[in-house]
Amino acid sequence: MIRQSEVERPARLECKTLDQAALTQLQQDFDCSPFESRAILDMMHTLFESVWHSPAHIQPGQMVVMTIAADEPPGKPLWDCQFKPIVITLHSSEDDALRQQLKGRQVIPELRRAQLCRIAAEAVAQDAYLTVEDVANRILNCGERTIEHDLRVLRQRGQVVPLRGQQVDIGRGVSPSPPLLAKTFPAALSQFIAREFPHLGGAKVRELFVVEVVRLVEQFYPPRGRLRPGQTLWLAVDKTERPHDHLPMANTRLVPVVLTLVTPEDIRALAGGATRTQVSEQAIVRLHREADAQGGVLAETDTALLLSYTVGHISDLIRAYETRTGEIVPRRGTVHDLGPTVTHKRVIARKVLQERKGTGQTASETHHTPESVDRCLLDLMRCYICLKRAHQSIEQTAFATGLSLSPVREYAALIEELDLTDETLTDLLPKLETTGP
Repeated sequence: MIRQSEVERPARLECKTLDQAALTQLQQDFDCSPFESRAILDMMHTLFESVWHSPAHIQPGQMVVMTIAADEPPGKPLWDCQFKPIVITLHSSEDDALRQQLKGRQVIPELRRAQLCRIAAEAVAQDAYLTVEDVANRILNCGERTIEHDLRVLRQRGQVVPLRGQQVDIGRGVSPSPPLLAKTFPAALSQFIAREFPHLGGAKVRELFVVEVVRLVEQFYPPRGRLRPGQTLWLAVDKTERPHDHLPMANTRLVPVVLTLVTPEDIRALAGGATRTQVSEQAIVRLHREADAQGGVLAETDTALLLSYTVGHISDLIRAYETRTGEIVPRRGTVHDLGPTVTHKRVIARKVLQERKGTGQTASETHHTPESVDRCLLDLMRCYICLKRAHQSIEQTAFATGLSLSPVREYAALIEELDLTDETLTDLLPKLETTGP
C-alpha cells in the first residue's frame, strides 16, 4: 500500500497536541469512551481556563479568589454552591495616596476599609459575592471580628459594603473552616462532576478522579501560564540590581513575580488551632522565598502592603523566625545589604569563619549574591583592623572606613561575639590587603 504523506500529515499533526494527549490518557487510564473523554476535556477547558487566569491579564497588585456566584440562594449547602473565580485589586495607587493623607495608628484600619469597599464592589461587578470569612482569611489577613468592626464603622458613615451576608440575608455560620476549605478548585471540580457526570461513582471515586484530573492539567499545561486562586502578581526589585546611593525606585530594575498570599495549608493550620501570628509568619517567609526563586527581592514594605500589616510588625515576625530557625529570610535589607540588618552579617561570618564555607556556598545558603558576601566580610575585616590593630574608637573607625556609626557598632559587637583574632582571620586578612580598603 502506498502511503500518501501529504494527505496524512494534517491528521498526524492534529494528534500532536495537548488536547489529544489528554484524550488518549483519559481513554487508556480511565477506560472512558471517546465521547466521554471529549466531554471531560471540554469540562477541563471550561473550568481551568476560567480559574487559572494568565498573569499577562492580571495587573500587579491584583489576585484571583474563588467566590460564591451571586445567584446562589441562602440556605443552600456551601458544598453544593457554584463557585467562580474573580479578579480583585488588593493594592492600587489610590492606597498609596490614602497612606500619604493619613497619619498615626489610623493608617492601617482606614487603608483596610478602603480595600474592603473596593474588593466587595469588584466582586459584585463580576456577579459574585465575597463573605466576611473570605475577606478576613483569604485576602486581608486579619480576624473576622476586625472585618465586622470595619463594616459597622462604614455603616455609621453611610457606606454599604455588598458582602454575601448582607445581600442574601444570611448569617456568619458556626465555623469558618469548612466553608473556606470548600472554596478550592478541587472542591468545585468535585461538585461539578457530581452534577454533570453522576454515573462516574460516589464521593470516593470523585475524589480519585479529581486528583487525576488535576495531575493531568499539571502535566499538560505549563505552570507559568496561570495564576491560581490565592496568588497575586507583584513587582519586585531585580535580585541582580546592584544597589547604590541616590538610586530612586523609578530607575531601579523590577521583575514581575507570582506570590501566594493564601494556601490551603494556611486554612488548615488556622482550622487546626494555629494562631494567626504563626500562620502570618509562615506566609511572610513564603512570599519572600517565592520572590527570591523568581529572581526578585521583596522589601518589608512590600510584604506589609500585601498582608495589610505595619512594617514594624513584619520586621518583628521576620526577626523572630530568623532567631528561632537560624535561617535568613531573603529581603532587600539582606540580599542587597541595605539597612541595619545585623542578623545576616552574623550568619555570613559564622559560615565563613567558623564553618569554613566558601563564598559561593555561603551566598546560596543565605540568599545573597557572592558580591554581597564578600562586601560583608571585607567590611568586617576593615573594622577589625581599625578597632583591634589600630585601637581606634567607633567614631574614628567610621571615618576611616566610610561606614556609618550604626554598622560599625554592629561589626564591633560581632568581633567580640566571635572572638576574632589575627589567628582566626589568616585566610581573610591577605585578601583584604590585596583588594584594599
